[in-house]
Amino acid sequence: MSAEILLTKQGLWTLADLDGLPDDGRRYEIIDGSLLVSPPPSNDHQLLAFELASLLRSAQPAGYRVLSPGSVALGPGNYRQPDVLLLAETAVGRGQPLAAEPEDVLLAVEVMSPGSVTEDRITKPAMYARAGIEHYWRLEPDADRLTLHVYRLAGDVYAETALVRDEQRVDIIEPLRLSLTPSQLRG
Repeated sequence: MSAEILLTKQGLWTLADLDGLPDDGRRYEIIDGSLLVSPPPSNDHQLLAFELASLLRSAQPAGYRVLSPGSVALGPGNYRQPDVLLLAETAVGRGQPLAAEPEDVLLAVEVMSPGSVTEDRITKPAMYARAGIEHYWRLEPDADRLTLHVYRLAGDVYAETALVRDEQRVDIIEPLRLSLTPSQLRG
């Protein structure tokens, strides 16, 4: 499938359709069978995701792996690429499908960009919660500060369990044991 198919494809998009798209740095996701194309993340965005993934790797529990970015299938016609995933190691490696299943994901993390505010604050958490992903974190950078929102699934929605800014320290005990201050992610 070439880039011109983006304009002419008929019907709903599936994971199989993504195989033919160009590897051009854009983020391709599927929501209710529609293709969502986002521009490549900025270097600052990628650095924050990398630093957080590195920190999570140092504390990942046995049997789990950190991916950045990762991908998860959220039911028919829905596919997302969180900036960081903590998932069962059986869901990664040779012969595994393009995307992990929600039951393999312990934590999904999004690093918010100016163009992803609604997606990261509303749409993605709703989709992750509906799929049963137990933990969701959102990292919100701006020029003056860095804020980490930590959520845990409570029924079918997320409840915020921590909100930390800049030099504040948080001690996380689940889904992994970790102490962090958001400012340390700026490098």
